[in-house]
Amino acid sequence: MQACDAAMHQALRLLGRREHGRTELEAKLLAKGHGEEAVAAALNRLQERGLQSDRRFAAALVRRRIQRGYGPDFIRAELRQRQVDEGVADGESNRPGAFWLQLARSALEKKYGPGRQRSAPRPTQARFLARRGFPSNIVAEALGF
Repeated sequence: MQACDAAMHQALRLLGRREHGRTELEAKLLAKGHGEEAVAAALNRLQERGLQSDRRFAAALVRRRIQRGYGPDFIRAELRQRQVDEGVADGESNRPGAFWLQLARSALEKKYGPGRQRSAPRPTQARFLARRGFPSNIVAEALGF
């Protein structure tokens, strides 16, 4: 049981800094040298007590990415990469199209300046939004195509 306590203590320290997904937390604990059984037991105890939640982790990640101007495709891909359950990922990044359109316009304004006086050609702006994870219909509408 001591090994489980050590893994739990380490996990609590990591969770104290920021939210972590279960898979990410498991990988970090294993890299620190904790045994697989101790890690699994510690993570189960943390989830039972509500101290670790993939839903909270996904919500925090979505909030951070939205604040930085990333679109829904980018966010879903990052959640998939971090092995967050698809249902949780879709639930957290599911927002109306008008929200993503406004976010795309804000990202353009921040990068290229306000209104029609943007300094880059429209194809360059379109590639910027696509790299940020905005779907083509939002890119077209944001640029006025």
